Amino acid sequence: MVTLIWTAPALQKLEEILEYYELQKSDYCYILKERIDEKIELLKNFPQIGRIVPEDKSKQLREIFVDSYQIIYLFSENSIKIVSVLHFKQNFKIK
Repeated sequence: MVTLIWTAPALQKLEEILEYYELQKSDYCYILKERIDEKIELLKNFPQIGRIVPEDKSKQLREIFVDSYQIIYLFSENSIKIVSVLHFKQNFKIK
């Protein structure tokens, strides 16, 4: 199993997404959080399950999907660094 690291922007974005659904008084907030947690656990055991982000010419970024959200991460031998969580209709900017 590899080490999992959440970047501050990714964690903040996840919190904003969950807060949005919580404010809507929707049970989806809890469902989405559970689904993301499950996918992250799977990712820790199988870090290469994500597809390579097509826009990334370096081929280092990968993505997994949970419902309408994509989790973008960098994978190395020993770690997974989650760099973004966003709705699939949003554009991810590669720096």
